[in-house]
Amino acid sequence: MTSALRFRRLAVAVAPALSALLIVAGFFLDPAIDESGRELAEEYAAHPGREQVSALAFHFAFALLAITAVALIVAARGRGAWIGNLAALFAVLGMTTLPGFLLTDFYDIAIHGELGGDAWQTVNDRIEELPGAAIMFVTGFFGFLLALPTALLAAWRERLLPWWPAALVLVGSLCAQAVPNGYGLLIWAATLVALSAVLWQRYAEPAVA
Repeated sequence: MTSALRFRRLAVAVAPALSALLIVAGFFLDPAIDESGRELAEEYAAHPGREQVSALAFHFAFALLAITAVALIVAARGRGAWIGNLAALFAVLGMTTLPGFLLTDFYDIAIHGELGGDAWQTVNDRIEELPGAAIMFVTGFFGFLLALPTALLAAWRERLLPWWPAALVLVGSLCAQAVPNGYGLLIWAATLVALSAVLWQRYAEPAVA
């Protein structure tokens, strides 16, 4: 096994754990993790340095998960190929898009910080009226939500992994949205660490890489 291939397999296993670490960092750094709307933008503008680090942490946390998802999709060449194709569609819709949504945090800082809350509210209301923005958000959000669990299902169908990591990661992702005050993010991070542990035990198998 070459060192490059060994590094690739290591990255597949470690990426979810690194993502979990960044999610936890983003959670604790976010100055308005339990707020929304105008109050959230106000807090972001009041703490621009801290919020920038938090947004970058979440951005790279989301992006790192593409490493594992793509590797599992590529590995699904037989029994899991069609599920892998579906996972690839979700990955294109979500994993190429959702990490970039964190750029809106920087707009919150700039608009509220420079022009005030009324201007921020006007811009936000206008964006919500644009159907294209809604389409981009919905496809990006649900694509990201389903990409990794579906890739894990493809790996299960390929007999590379057990079935339960797919269910665990999906539940963690749903908790990230449903559990209030941002605490669902910590549950999601825990499921990603568990996924890394499973992949660590199996990443040396040639098909997984």
